[in-house]
Amino acid sequence: MRKDEQSAAGATGADVPAGGFAARGAFAWASAIVVVAAIAAHVYRIADLPMGFYPDESSIGWNAWSIATSGRDEHGDAWPLYFRAFGEYKNPVYIYFLALVYKLLGFSLSTTRLASAFCWLAGSGVLAALAWRVFEQRSVRLYVLVCLAFTPWLFALSRISFEVISVYPLLALHLYAVRRVLEKPSIAWAIVSGLAIGLAAYAYSTLRLLAPLYVIAVLFCAFDTRRWRELLAFAATAALTALPLAAYLATHAANLAARFDILTYLHDPTLTAGAKAQYFVGRYLEYLAPSFLALDGDPNLRHHTGFGGELLLATALLLPVGVARAFALRAARRDPFTRLLVADLALTPIAAALTLDHGHSLRAFPLVVFAILLSAYGLRWTARRFGATTSAALTAAAALQAALYLHDYFVAYPAVSARAFENFGFRESLERAASIAQNRVVVDGADNQPYIGALFFGALRPQKARVPIVVGDVKSLLPGDVLVFADPRFAHPDMREGLPAQSLYAVAGFDAAKRDLGAPY
Repeated sequence: MRKDEQSAAGATGADVPAGGFAARGAFAWASAIVVVAAIAAHVYRIADLPMGFYPDESSIGWNAWSIATSGRDEHGDAWPLYFRAFGEYKNPVYIYFLALVYKLLGFSLSTTRLASAFCWLAGSGVLAALAWRVFEQRSVRLYVLVCLAFTPWLFALSRISFEVISVYPLLALHLYAVRRVLEKPSIAWAIVSGLAIGLAAYAYSTLRLLAPLYVIAVLFCAFDTRRWRELLAFAATAALTALPLAAYLATHAANLAARFDILTYLHDPTLTAGAKAQYFVGRYLEYLAPSFLALDGDPNLRHHTGFGGELLLATALLLPVGVARAFALRAARRDPFTRLLVADLALTPIAAALTLDHGHSLRAFPLVVFAILLSAYGLRWTARRFGATTSAALTAAAALQAALYLHDYFVAYPAVSARAFENFGFRESLERAASIAQNRVVVDGADNQPYIGALFFGALRPQKARVPIVVGDVKSLLPGDVLVFADPRFAHPDMREGLPAQSLYAVAGFDAAKRDLGAPY
C-alpha cells in the first residue's frame, strides 16, 4: 500500500496514544459497562416484549422449526432456497440460522427472538473491531459502542424475529474485510468480503438490488491496478455466491417479484414517467431527512417505538459532518474506505424509494451501519477541531438519549406494542380454548394469517390438544366449539350477538383483553 493510503487509512488499535493509567482504566470501565448493559437490555423480557407475536415471526419460526425437525418447510418442500409464505417468499439466511438455534437451544418464544439478538451481537462485535482499527480516540470508540448498543434502528429490530436483522452481521463482515484488504492486500480477506456481501443478497429482499450495487461501489471506490488480484477475488466470490439466486430468478422470477409488484408505484399505468421520477426522488430524500433519522422515525410501531428518530440525535448531527469531511479533506478523498461508506450511504435508499411506503426502516436498514460509521468520522474531526471535551460531551449526550430510549422502550412501549403487533394474548387464548373446548377450537379465519399462529403456538403447547384446532369463521361454529380471534370488531358486546354461547373471545391488543382473555361467555 502506498504511503498516502496508509496515512489516509487511519490508525489501528496499535496507534492508540499511551495516555495515563487512569484514562485507560476509565475507558475500559466505561466500555465494559456499555457492553454489559447492551447485552442485558437486548435479552431482558425478549420473549414477551414487544407484546404479541406478529404473523411474520410465527411464519419464520414455524418454517425454521420445520426445517430443524424434518428438513422441509410448511408446504413440505425439502431444503428450499426461498420459503413460500402468505403473499411472498421469505429469505433463507435468517430461517436457516434460526433452525440452527432451535437445534442448539430448543424451540421456544425466547429462542425465536434470541436469534435476532445473536445477529445483533455478532454484527456489533465486528463493527466494534472495525472501529478499533479506524479510530484512535477513546471517546470516538466509546461513542461507536454506545451507538451499536442503543441506536433505536438496531435495538428495535434486534428484539423481534424478522429476517432483516440477518443483514447486519453480513454487512459488518463485508466492511471489516474490505478495510483489511485496504490496509494490507489479502486474497483471503477479499474472498471473505465477497462471500459476506453475496450472502447478504439472500438475507432480505431489498438486498437483491443493493448487494450488487455495493459490489460495484467497492470496485469503483477501491480501484487500483496494484489491487487487481484482490478486487478480482472479491468480485468473483460475490458472483459465485449469487449463482443460486440467479438460477432461481431464471425460473421463478415471478415468485420474488410478486410482493414488490404490490408495493411499487412503477407499474401504475395512471402515472407518467415524470410522476414516477417525482415519487422516487421524494421517497429517496425522506430516508435522509432529519424527520426520519432524528425526529420521528418509521411510523410503523412494530419497527420503531415512536420515541425519537431512527438514529440517536448525536448520530444524526454528526452524520453530515462526517460526509462533509470525506469530501473536504484531501487525505480523506484519497481514502477509499471513506469513499466507500459515502457511496453506500447514497445507494442504500434506492430500493426503499421504489416502494409506496414512507419511511420504511426495514427496506433501508443498511443505512444505519453507514450512518454510525460516518458519524464517527464526524466525531473524530470534532475532537481534533474542538478538543476532547466536546467529543466526550457528544458521546455523553448519545448515552443520555440511549438511557431515555430504554426507559421508553421498557415502560411506555409495552402497551403500544400490544396494539401494534395485533395478536397480543393469542397464545394464552389458544391454551384456554384447548382446555375448555368440548368439540373443537376454531381460530377465526378473518384475522391476520391466523393459520400460522395456530401452527406455531400449537407446536409450543406442552402436550397435544385434546380437541382439533382448526381455522374457520363464526358461521362454522358448532355447539361445543370455542372461538379464538383477535379481530377488534368483536371488542364491542353488540358484535357478539348471534354467536354461540360458551365461546371464547380474545381481543388482542386492547384493554378488554385482560378482562376477556380466557373468559368463556
